[in-house]
Amino acid sequence: MTMSKTIGAVVIMALASVATVQAAVFNYAYVGANFVSGNGVFTDADSVIGTFSLDCATLPGGSCLNLASDRYEGNLAAVEFTAQSTPSTPLVIQTVHPDGFSFSTDSSGNLVDWAMFLQTSSTGTVIFVNSATGDFANRGGGVGGTADTGGASGVFSLVSVTGIPEIDGNAAAAAVALLLGFLGLRLDRAGAFARRPTASKNALPA
Repeated sequence: MTMSKTIGAVVIMALASVATVQAAVFNYAYVGANFVSGNGVFTDADSVIGTFSLDCATLPGGSCLNLASDRYEGNLAAVEFTAQSTPSTPLVIQTVHPDGFSFSTDSSGNLVDWAMFLQTSSTGTVIFVNSATGDFANRGGGVGGTADTGGASGVFSLVSVTGIPEIDGNAAAAAVALLLGFLGLRLDRAGAFARRPTASKNALPA
């Protein structure tokens, strides 16, 4: 292998060794089961839908994967849940209740279980979605009502991942050191070869 090809191969190896970390945001969507009991503004044809975005960079290790069941309201980039109602006066909440926003994820970032409590500034107006006990909505005020799914839970989907890959500093430094070390070795060998004594063309054989 020529020197240029060898150097090229080492450059490729060095670049391949540079790990990247994803400054990602995972975006989820929720479709709840239909309510089985509803009164006031809610009917049995209504349900909860919702979206939220999780900022992976704020999580331990900067990853949204394999999260243990815990509260993650401090790691949300955005959240909005809506309890559809009839007539078209949906209950929309974008504020997490102090009791928390809990869930866990698997190795692909999909939600495994969840217990999410949202509340408006009105203390009696809430949306609650839970993988074990189902969904509940309560709308206070003059146009009110309550509804639940009778224990049936909905489905969360990981709909998209957004973010910009960033170079990991430690891996980049290691790759540069690898490349410089190889180039230094090649230069040392080239210098030793240049200094090696050569026989004179005019020298007589012994």
